[in-house]
Amino acid sequence: MKRVLPAVLVWCFLSSPFISTEVSAADEQCQGGSDGESCQSENKSDSVMEENTCTLYMAPSSIPGAGFGIFTAKTLEKDSIFIMNDGPNIAIPDPFEIPSPHLDLFGTVWWGENMGMVDQMRFEGRNVVDYQIGFGALPNFHPYLYNLYFDQPEIPYDDTILDRTLDPGAGASTYYAGKNFGVTRSVEAGDELFLNYGEGFLDSKPSFSYVPRQRDYEMAGNILAKFEELLVEVKALEENNKSLSSKVKGEIEARLTDIQNVASVFSERFHSILPKTYPELVRVMSGANSFDSVDLSDAVAKELSLDRRGLDWLKKNGLCLDNIIPGRSQIKQAGNGAFAQRSISNGETVVPVPLLHITNRDVLRMYEGAPDTKQLLLNYCFGHSESSLLLCPMTNAILVNHCSHRKKECGKEGPNAEYRWSTEWDSTTSEWINKSLKDLAEARDGRVVSLDIVATRDIKAGEEIFMDYGTTWEKAWDDYLSTWKAPVRDGVFEEHKSVKLLNEQEEPLELNPDLRSYSPMEEGGVFTGCWYWQDDEQDADYDGEEEDFDWMDLDDEEILSLYSRDGEHFRIHHYSDFGWFWPCSVVAKDDDSGSTYTVRIFQSKSHPQTAWSEQDAPRFLTNFPRSSIRFFTSLYKSDQHLPDAFRHHIEFRDDIFPEQWKNRRV
Repeated sequence: MKRVLPAVLVWCFLSSPFISTEVSAADEQCQGGSDGESCQSENKSDSVMEENTCTLYMAPSSIPGAGFGIFTAKTLEKDSIFIMNDGPNIAIPDPFEIPSPHLDLFGTVWWGENMGMVDQMRFEGRNVVDYQIGFGALPNFHPYLYNLYFDQPEIPYDDTILDRTLDPGAGASTYYAGKNFGVTRSVEAGDELFLNYGEGFLDSKPSFSYVPRQRDYEMAGNILAKFEELLVEVKALEENNKSLSSKVKGEIEARLTDIQNVASVFSERFHSILPKTYPELVRVMSGANSFDSVDLSDAVAKELSLDRRGLDWLKKNGLCLDNIIPGRSQIKQAGNGAFAQRSISNGETVVPVPLLHITNRDVLRMYEGAPDTKQLLLNYCFGHSESSLLLCPMTNAILVNHCSHRKKECGKEGPNAEYRWSTEWDSTTSEWINKSLKDLAEARDGRVVSLDIVATRDIKAGEEIFMDYGTTWEKAWDDYLSTWKAPVRDGVFEEHKSVKLLNEQEEPLELNPDLRSYSPMEEGGVFTGCWYWQDDEQDADYDGEEEDFDWMDLDDEEILSLYSRDGEHFRIHHYSDFGWFWPCSVVAKDDDSGSTYTVRIFQSKSHPQTAWSEQDAPRFLTNFPRSSIRFFTSLYKSDQHLPDAFRHHIEFRDDIFPEQWKNRRV
């Protein structure tokens, strides 16, 4: 099921766009040998089909003054998916436990629980946000030409990547895959791709009050359609290559002025997007498939609101975003890694890395007074041990794992890439690396610095990309390995089962016949969730006065008689459906085959409170489809919550880290 992007999504790429690259600090040493050869995974170079031509670019936006945007280098057909798993997502549970203005920038890349978040991630904490990279964060917004939608991948969460009882790397990297993205309309090669942030985003920003809305473009198409006779006349003249006298052009522009005068009555935004000159009218007319209002609205949006420059310009001025794709790293403890989708020459940019800055890293502590509980995001950010600053990437460069020439964990040749300050495409970096931390702390409008990951030797298609995280990171990992023990916390982490494997099984479900049990979400390491939504018809039963008895005092037969409803219609239709799994307990099997069950639904933390929950009444459903029941890891029980999971930033090299940013010298 295709998903149009959420109404309010991420901070607009319009005024200060950024792309970034996250590099997983969770990447670990191979335990099998010093040269890394024994750690070769299934993802060898011959398993990657080489795509010689870059298909996705970052380049100056076609929206004037909007910074950078994301472009396609190939024509995309309507409703087609063009990228699978655009890069890992990172769960950030309870991000507001330690309020701080230092996280203001991250409103640009966080999706909330009801904005495209997979269900397992919603159960990472009481409140959760989804740190996005790639197409979840980078594209600009156009109120009329937005063209992106997303689907969840077939396996959005894979907790079999590492085993917490065997692998020190468990909990040090994200298990969440990126989303699949497609287009809602046909997009020509060379054109920009746009998210739908929702016009509420524009309405909330006084500085965007001038930006035309969808209704303005629709009105422009409607009013131009009323001048069809004029458009037909102009088209005929243009097609016959008849040059118009200045007098005739003046007469046509006078008629355009009449249109402008009519438009000015409605709104300045509407008035601003209508053609004002003869050349602008020709552009609209040439861009329209017909002279009906819809085609004319499209033409006005494309020809008058954008600076469309074509594929040749894009290839010359853009930065390739799809040089790398995800795959299982050859270094086992690293989880996933970055693999070259095509050959990359020595000195060529592997991926650009726009960065978001946090000038006080303490805000990535999970909880006040608990300095050792740090967000997983820390592992993906660049920092320096003598500074409070963190710089967090936003592209799939987060996939690039650690390898050094000192240990050659990735093989005899060592790493094949390195990071550098970006001083070419990002003209602001040179300026900002000479400013103070105070200056950075006061910069709240978006990206101020960027890196590039650059090939240090020729890289073949299918080869994994590695760079050096630094000696400080390497020592921290070695120290962690020397003391690591399998986790035990009241037996919960020790007994954890993989929800991916549980969901792949087709065996009958284990029953909990206790009708009075509490929500399973916090008991044990795994719980069941049921595909459910608020049913107005069924909830109408609870619109009256509250009952004057305690339902728990009733016997089981009475409880089911009073509080059960038919649940046959709560069916999930597609593997990518998400967002509507509510905690539930499986009470009884309704048929011998185990295809339907009686379940008890518990109030979801991510949805409005139901009438039955408000009255402290239970909700039981009979005939509930087995296919609509899945397993989830309980609150705070996934690997990223392991009490001693590895946490460390990627260490900046001293030779490029500004001295004035070192505010925590030892």
